[in-house]
Amino acid sequence: MSATIKTALIIPCYNEAERLPTTIFSDFIEANPTVFVLFVNDGSKDNTIEVLDALVESHHNARSLDLSKNGGKSEAVRQGVLWIQRNLKPDYFAYWDADLATPLDDVLAFTESMQERPTLDVAIGARLQLLGRHISRKLYRHIYGRIFATATYLVTHIPVYDTQCGAKMFRANSRNYKAFANPFVSRWIFDVEILVILRKLYAADGLRFKDHVYEFPLHRWKDVAGSKVGVSDAIRAFFQLLQIFWRYERHGDSTLLADVTTWKKRLQQGIQVEGTTRTSRDSSEASAHSSEGSNVDADGAAVGAADKQGMSVPQSNTSVSHHEL
Repeated sequence: MSATIKTALIIPCYNEAERLPTTIFSDFIEANPTVFVLFVNDGSKDNTIEVLDALVESHHNARSLDLSKNGGKSEAVRQGVLWIQRNLKPDYFAYWDADLATPLDDVLAFTESMQERPTLDVAIGARLQLLGRHISRKLYRHIYGRIFATATYLVTHIPVYDTQCGAKMFRANSRNYKAFANPFVSRWIFDVEILVILRKLYAADGLRFKDHVYEFPLHRWKDVAGSKVGVSDAIRAFFQLLQIFWRYERHGDSTLLADVTTWKKRLQQGIQVEGTTRTSRDSSEASAHSSEGSNVDADGAAVGAADKQGMSVPQSNTSVSHHEL
């Protein structure tokens, strides 16, 4: 790649073959050579990886990363961050929803905000219905979002308006990379977990978290049909919030532990529910395609067909099936 990469953008994908806006992505990648786009296939059951490989093969600033099994959005994003940390040296890294509910142009706006504020380390998209802005959100999702945001504040005491917007950017420094070093407790509300981890990292450095985080009011956002998050996931999110509390906050000052026994019982129920949703590829299916094996990194993520591009990638001796369809 001839252009210096300023921003690395992660797009987690699960069964997106039929609805991925490939033309929009292709045009954006072509027009913005300083933005590197990493598509992470999260163990899709359809032909998402083939769509991604076809999309990136003509672009030097894009690549597909193929995970052999579905680990949820949190793990797909985390693997993307780890890959970027090993292979690129951007100024910023971000993750965006594949359906582009938040337009890609905001990647540039987020980057500009980070550049203008040298002390800013994290930019979080906020879906605020303000005059002059176009936020199209279903009423029930808005109501649920406000309830969840309130619950999140009560548990974590982090005053963020919109933790679940799928558009976030981070300055590429050691502290932010450290927040993605280990697997998350939560499969879906890992956004909250990231903020909790970062607050602790800032405190350890003697810094105030709120001085380095900015909520970016989005100009446009719209609900896109085909969302992977259903009612059961929304309910499960509250149990996962308790898991986050139990892992990171239980030893801190809190008035919420009035009845430890009750909380622990609810936490255990939440873990059981989450465990049932974690599916992996059928082992026989993997065996059938083992002859198509490709090199993978140390975290088990296979690099997609864009490896044919000009960038070199560290290789390991481990191999998995590249296309498990």
